[in-house]
Amino acid sequence: MSFSSCTAVKNMKDTVEFFDFQAPVYDLYQQSCIPKYPEMLSIVAGFTAHVCEGRDTVSILDLGCGTGNTTLTIARLLPRARFCCLDGSMKMLALAGSKLADVKADFVHANLGDSGWQSRRLDTPVDVAVSTFVLEHLPFDQYKRFLRNVRRIIKRGGWMIAAEGYGGDILHQLYFAEMAKLEDEFVAKGFMTAESINEMKQLSAEKEFHYFAYSHEKRQWWQDAGFEEVLTIRQYYCVGIIAGRQPL
Repeated sequence: MSFSSCTAVKNMKDTVEFFDFQAPVYDLYQQSCIPKYPEMLSIVAGFTAHVCEGRDTVSILDLGCGTGNTTLTIARLLPRARFCCLDGSMKMLALAGSKLADVKADFVHANLGDSGWQSRRLDTPVDVAVSTFVLEHLPFDQYKRFLRNVRRIIKRGGWMIAAEGYGGDILHQLYFAEMAKLEDEFVAKGFMTAESINEMKQLSAEKEFHYFAYSHEKRQWWQDAGFEEVLTIRQYYCVGIIAGRQPL
């Protein structure tokens, strides 16, 4: 995840092309260079396990699953859960398939920026839908439409949980300064060359687009879409985790 902002609406397919390129180094980069990344996954998984407590069977939809890190973290807490992992990048899905070989998971190739993406998914509602570092890639109109669509495939009383980037100049400055230090350490340890990092960041600037709104704006959008108990359950500078419940 490298952040780049834009003023013009771009096609989500451009962002998918960047993730295709980044796929071979994605896990190593995320773990090493994204501030508090393992902690974020742990909180998403812990919240998911809590809202699913006491259920004999649990179905979870991972929207923009990437290489499967979120699903794997949740599966460690909910080993009997059934997952559907959806992503627009075939290369990411291939890596997720290998990583999640021991997890009960189905894999779906679909782009959240396309209309009708939900028709590519399983035909039964899920208990929980999760998404990490994906939804901020959707322009605001698509984001709001996504919220309305995803509600249709979440069971009554089920939850949507999303980790994503928020707006705020000072918060971005602090977050990216920390990320830059981690990237310098990453290069110093020999994981990637400075040239490779620069190439990846250049492609990110060209292809990976983000649309940042403030956390209170996002919560309002979730409420407008019909979610209840909309909460920001964790925020670290400009990255937060938001959750909302489908009405009973």
